Amino acid sequence: HLAPPTLTASADARRTPAGWHATFSAGLDHASFADLAAYWPLGTGGGARPWVTQNITAGTATDGHATGAVDVAADLSSLAVTALEGGVSASDMTVYWLRPVPPLEHAAALLTIDGPDALHIDMPRAAQGALAASAGRIAITGLSRAHQIGDIAVSVDGGLKPLLDLLNNPRLRLLSRRPIPLTDPAGTASVKLRMTLPLEDSVTFDQMGVSATAKLTKVHLGKIAAGRDLDDGTLDLAVNADSLKMTGTAQVGGVPTDLGVDMDFRVGPPSQVLEHYTAHGRATAAQLSNAGVPWLTGGSAGLDVDYASRRDGTGTLGLAANLLDATVATPFGWDKPPGEAANVAATLRLTGDRLVGVDALRAEGTGLKLVSHATMPAGQPRTLVLDELQLGRTQATGSIALPSGASGALRVVLHGSALDLSAYLKQRNSGPQTDEDDETPGRPWDVNLQFGRVILAKDEALAPASVIAASDGLHILHAEISAGTKGEVRASIVPAAGGRRLSVDSADAGAVLLAAGVADNIRGGKLRLDGSYDDHAPHAPLNGTATLDDFRVIDAPAIGRLLQAMTLYGAVDLLRGPGLGFRRAVVPFRWQQRVLHLQSARAFSTSIGLTAQGDIDMRRRQASVDGTIVPAYFFNQLLGNIPLVGKLFSPEKGGGVFAARYTVRGKLADPVVSVNALSALTPGFLRGVFGLL
Repeated sequence: HLAPPTLTASADARRTPAGWHATFSAGLDHASFADLAAYWPLGTGGGARPWVTQNITAGTATDGHATGAVDVAADLSSLAVTALEGGVSASDMTVYWLRPVPPLEHAAALLTIDGPDALHIDMPRAAQGALAASAGRIAITGLSRAHQIGDIAVSVDGGLKPLLDLLNNPRLRLLSRRPIPLTDPAGTASVKLRMTLPLEDSVTFDQMGVSATAKLTKVHLGKIAAGRDLDDGTLDLAVNADSLKMTGTAQVGGVPTDLGVDMDFRVGPPSQVLEHYTAHGRATAAQLSNAGVPWLTGGSAGLDVDYASRRDGTGTLGLAANLLDATVATPFGWDKPPGEAANVAATLRLTGDRLVGVDALRAEGTGLKLVSHATMPAGQPRTLVLDELQLGRTQATGSIALPSGASGALRVVLHGSALDLSAYLKQRNSGPQTDEDDETPGRPWDVNLQFGRVILAKDEALAPASVIAASDGLHILHAEISAGTKGEVRASIVPAAGGRRLSVDSADAGAVLLAAGVADNIRGGKLRLDGSYDDHAPHAPLNGTATLDDFRVIDAPAIGRLLQAMTLYGAVDLLRGPGLGFRRAVVPFRWQQRVLHLQSARAFSTSIGLTAQGDIDMRRRQASVDGTIVPAYFFNQLLGNIPLVGKLFSPEKGGGVFAARYTVRGKLADPVVSVNALSALTPGFLRGVFGLL
């Protein structure tokens, strides 16, 4: 049960030559702030009286006291307060400091009168919604003048989200003047809020002076940049009616980053920078790989981002990467060890959120140089112009037309002295998976490549080379390829019923098979290939027949071990040197998902004859092949030609007497080879097998 309010007062007055001089004292205890207007004399305190009585709507006043003095004119026409001091303690107060901003609640406070012209209210603790307020002070000056000024300062602590809700309040407008999209904000905040305003019935934002400083810790913001989250942020924020500044550190997508934000809320010319964001971080190779940059295989890279937007709607985005400490291995023939300098930088022009141009795209390093720009006029394809490109041994100029819509095609035109595909082919041939395993349509593209020389794996080269091709994003729809001064290589893909037709003619079979990722140990030879893609079947298999004449095989562990098993060691030595020569091979095949399915393939030379059927998986570099081997093939054939007795050994063309069955299993680099000796010395065993003789 609360004690009833008590009010005490006393006064003393004396006559003066100018009128009356009075002193007074008053006491107030156990009074409700809701009834404060009844105890505060009308006409005193100016605008402070209505502001205090209207905005402090709850609470209990105790130990209130005031002393003062007044001078009154003799004719009672004027009254002046010449001295005033005192105060009152309060508990469980509700204070509306800026309606309709939610009030401070459950505040403990001490109201102190600072003379006839000022008072202040100290609040050591209160609640601001979900936030805890402390060290609050409301100071009111100009009590003796026509207009009073309120100065409000409060410290607020709590969660980041309720703090942002407070600063975003339309009455404060500290963050809402230039909204920043924030997703799932979390963390803690400590804020010092300061505001000055005239104590009038209607106050506009322009009449107020509002500012805040904040320390934000353990900050999380979802999808803050390129879909990446910001975590573990420690940020300092300063905001007022003119500007916002924020600096600090955080993990952005897992990358430690120094951040800076500057916003200008003032009115200015069209060129005025309204927003400026900076970020500097150092990302590891694993972090960049997760972000879609796979070519850093070790070390780290320094990253810088600089974004500015202007009042006229234009903006610039600067991107830079320092690769000094990074290990780089690209599929384009350019690699870099740590400690070797290399830098990449780009400056992008924007209108709103739309990219409208690339003023500069540059890269520099040992064996690396890129000078490029892009123009993107409205309604026209966005074209990246490669003014100069050096990437390892590749030397080129050209353009890349970026698609203007979701279904548009990427168009690449490149020409130059050299195109190095060696690293790409090596990676493709040894990689565990390629795009052929995925039937999801990608971006359509078409290319026009004209180079003086194309470098293949093992430094084989085609010179000059021309490639004109187009794809729907899943299959190459048509292509025309030629290479060599006299057209030593010609290939084409054209539409056909049910799919597409492929034809290849080459005076250098090894180079073509190397470029196609089918074999890297064939040298020389003539190639004729005819095949058909079945586009109605999964993964569009290629069925066809390849014929090779006068070629050599080198570094073939499977054949080497097979010849060892047949005790043909001289032929094994040939594999380590110039290679084992073959007169002809006829290979019916199916090529699907980089697996070569052999279908009764056969090859022969004067030294050896082979048949083969089975699978060679170029992705996993493994084989499962069965066949027949005939050593000294020419000698066996001669036995079948001996008059009278020849037919006992080989009654049909292509027969032989020395033959064996074999199997090859396992890795191509280290296969398990077995030979069935029981099939040796069997007359007529190969009857009809080598019908190509």
